[in-house]
Amino acid sequence: MYDKTILIADNSIINRIQMGGILASEYNILEADNGRDALDIMCERGEQGIDVVLLDLHMPGQTGFDVLAEKQANPAIADIPVIVITADSVTAAEIHALDAGASDFLTKPIEPEIMRRRIHLVINARELEEQRVRVRMLEEAAWITDHDDLTGLYTRKAFLREMQDMIAVHSEKRYLLVVWDFENFKTFNELFGTALGDRMLVAAAHCMNRLFANGGVYGRLGNDNFAFCLEEGEADVEVIIESIADEISSLLAQSNIDFTPSLVAGVNRIEDNGVEASVMLDHAMMARDTVKRDYDRHIAYYNSELTERMLEEQDILNNMEHALENGEFHVQLQPVYDVATNLPVSAEALVRWHRPGHGIVSPGIFVPLFEENGFISKMDHNIWEQVCQILASRRDRGLPEIPISVNLSRRSIFNASLFDEIVALVEKYDVDPKLFRIEVTESSYTETVDLIISMVKRLQDYGFTVLMDDFGSGYSSFNAFSDIPVNILKADMVFMQNLERNSRVASIFTSIVNMAHGLGIPVIAEGVETEEQYDFLRSVGCDYAQGYFCARPMDPETFEDHVNERLS
Repeated sequence: MYDKTILIADNSIINRIQMGGILASEYNILEADNGRDALDIMCERGEQGIDVVLLDLHMPGQTGFDVLAEKQANPAIADIPVIVITADSVTAAEIHALDAGASDFLTKPIEPEIMRRRIHLVINARELEEQRVRVRMLEEAAWITDHDDLTGLYTRKAFLREMQDMIAVHSEKRYLLVVWDFENFKTFNELFGTALGDRMLVAAAHCMNRLFANGGVYGRLGNDNFAFCLEEGEADVEVIIESIADEISSLLAQSNIDFTPSLVAGVNRIEDNGVEASVMLDHAMMARDTVKRDYDRHIAYYNSELTERMLEEQDILNNMEHALENGEFHVQLQPVYDVATNLPVSAEALVRWHRPGHGIVSPGIFVPLFEENGFISKMDHNIWEQVCQILASRRDRGLPEIPISVNLSRRSIFNASLFDEIVALVEKYDVDPKLFRIEVTESSYTETVDLIISMVKRLQDYGFTVLMDDFGSGYSSFNAFSDIPVNILKADMVFMQNLERNSRVASIFTSIVNMAHGLGIPVIAEGVETEEQYDFLRSVGCDYAQGYFCARPMDPETFEDHVNERLS
């Protein structure tokens, strides 16, 4: 058996024997004595089963021209090369055959060496074309693999490879690696749809194509995350980010969309060109994450402290489950004072992590991490249960009723089983719902408003007291306040912090108190730290005060002594 196969289609057995004898030492030989059989053999064997067809043009019945026409019309065999054989020496017949799809022609009587050479040429030409097709397909596949479908930019993997190659070739140079994204892209998609969101991404890609036409590597890492790497000093990062933002703003203006895109970026000034590209990228991402939700900054530069922070955060995440099982999360209670009587009337439960070997871990460190990964829901439930235990203990020992409020994290607020979990806890410890108060931040009322209001009303109907926490921090409208179900208003500590610095703050705070009282809602002022602030609250009729001037957060035992002393 040979690698190549020749089909000889000729109605003359003598011609088939003659040509087969010449070629049998190099090829596998197939024969057909009419056009129909020739087509059937081609269809049966396919393009890979026949390398060349030697086709007599003047067979009776279905002629060679008929065979060529039917072959060319069938995609499965259209690419099989055909060398036509004719006794005609008329140029027009040869041209007709070539136009009909023949690869070459031979004229009878056949010269053996000429036939061999022409078959070789046709086979070689086919193999070269197949090779070119394979190369083209590989190139196309590589392009598809390396480029993002939507924007045409490098994918994450391709970007890292190209960046590493660029840095390796020019190792004497210093580079900046920048990662950026749209901080409010998810919100945009929810408001205006993913189609317009995709147009934003494409517009950003076009802008980057223009900005980096003369150098640099850039790509789309996924979703709305982009990156670019360029030689330090070639361009101003802030100008680049602003240019992309302007491009997006122009697109939105053309679409009559009233939305301001917010871009945040992290910059890694690459000091060691030998570091893995993925590590370089991680560092830029770490820098970017420090400016998310920061209204004063939108670009941050990486430094080694961020790595230390990342390791510390990872250590916290690695130990959170153990800490919960080990009872390391403790409740501290901060008293809330009645301004008129100067007596404690309630308290807020605050979480503290007493971590063995590390001391007390600040909530400002672990709470944001737990909110991000969802563990906050477990910790919330643990704190709520501790509060129920404290309230039940005071009841069982005949101590005065002191309501304690707990905070709902954003994760817990959107937990479908929130109501059932809280009710189950107060029923488990037989706690009066009015003593288990629930604080919901003002900003939460702007997120899925109907869902939040429905949930709050359900809690109130059961008997829980609901407090709006951090009121005045910049989210709610006074006009909408009358529609929000709330029993007590907690004014954000920013008012006390700025009371003496800004004369308008006193007027604004007074208006809040009067507005709340007009709706029959008492007000708690947070962050009260001086006697002057306390006196101001008394003068404007504020109901309650919470802060270091009244009392610092304390463990439950100390809180009990504190309340007993003040109320005795």
